[in-house]
Amino acid sequence: MESGFTEERLDSLFAGVKGYRSSTNFRAMMKFCQRMKVLAPYNAMLAYIQRPGAKYLLNEGKWKKLFGRGIRPDARPILVLIPFGPLEYLFDVDDTYPMPGTEYDDIEIEKVINDFSAPFSAQGNIDSSKFQLLLKNLPSFGIAYNPSMIAGREYCAKIMRLDKNEEKLEFKVSNKFLQYPANFLLSVNSKAEEAERFASIIHELGHYFCHHIKAPCTPKEWWHYRDLDHNAKEFEAESISWLICDRVGIKSPSEKYLNGYLDSNSEIPSDISIDMIFKASNDIWKMLMEPTTLAKGFLHKYDKTFVTKIKSMREKHVQQSLFPNL
Repeated sequence: MESGFTEERLDSLFAGVKGYRSSTNFRAMMKFCQRMKVLAPYNAMLAYIQRPGAKYLLNEGKWKKLFGRGIRPDARPILVLIPFGPLEYLFDVDDTYPMPGTEYDDIEIEKVINDFSAPFSAQGNIDSSKFQLLLKNLPSFGIAYNPSMIAGREYCAKIMRLDKNEEKLEFKVSNKFLQYPANFLLSVNSKAEEAERFASIIHELGHYFCHHIKAPCTPKEWWHYRDLDHNAKEFEAESISWLICDRVGIKSPSEKYLNGYLDSNSEIPSDISIDMIFKASNDIWKMLMEPTTLAKGFLHKYDKTFVTKIKSMREKHVQQSLFPNL
């Protein structure tokens, strides 16, 4: 992370400024990040810190190309992170003006922004392509998926670490398949409806990416286990589920849980990490938006044996291609 946007500094900010930990402000930040779908969750959080009242954010080039709008001379830029780069400057719609010949005057642009801020789909219906992409991305993080768990309706999903080779993951490498032991098992109730499945999977992945589960050691721990109490873990996971589900138009039970908590308490739990909530949300959002290559998954990042096997399979494929008669 660049230019001082570090986990320690952000959580120090959230802890030191009481207003950031108030239930009222936390709810406002969550709603801002749910609405600001033009940004990934983490950047939406950074934008909220800088401009809570922002309506819609783009860089100067996109404002001009997409909407024919220029940047006002007195505009105040908002800084966000970009992959493999330092920072990017974004501008709110209120910092722009209609350039000559544009079809979007100030009234029209407000209507367009309201449409862009609406959920992707009707409440209760998840885009099947996003759901399937999420499931296809699980193996790269060492997670096996079982959609046939037998349980009562009140118990929808569970993620757990696997200490033995109970489950196998399958990867296609250079036109061949590699069977490799899974590190985690994500099980989902066979009786659950699709929207319930999705919300519960996001909740369980929230536990995974917030490091609420002890990491495997291959050969060293993937992450430092965060030994929080049960309520703090649930608050973080429910926050992630509420944020992601709202962005894709799903009415999640997490919304009821969090609103109940925020209505009854003046501050959010003291030991949660707001930074971790949004980092985890970012990771899950990427799993919904794009395929996770092997190189970007946790297996490749942490498991040297897995990396060695992948490398060996690719080298053999190259050798066979160059020297087919060997």
